[in-house]
Amino acid sequence: MHVQRLQLGTASDKAIFDYAKVKGYAIVSRDIDFYHLSAFYGAPPKVIRIEVGNASSQLVKQILRDRYEEIIQFLRDLEESYLLLR
Repeated sequence: MHVQRLQLGTASDKAIFDYAKVKGYAIVSRDIDFYHLSAFYGAPPKVIRIEVGNASSQLVKQILRDRYEEIIQFLRDLEESYLLLR
């Protein structure tokens, strides 16, 4: 779910983080602030950060598709709370 679809487009990062925790979502973002929230509060939610600069949405989708197995493994891992994709 995209934050816009959830009517959280103008919400703070902390509000999005808390919402994801309550709803059982993982967060996928280019924003490093979610890493900081994850480091401070821990999981859940799990955070997947995509570090690709000003890449198009299409490139981000392709990265997610290409790294699907790694992402699934990360989501199943009970100890890891943060995944960086480049």
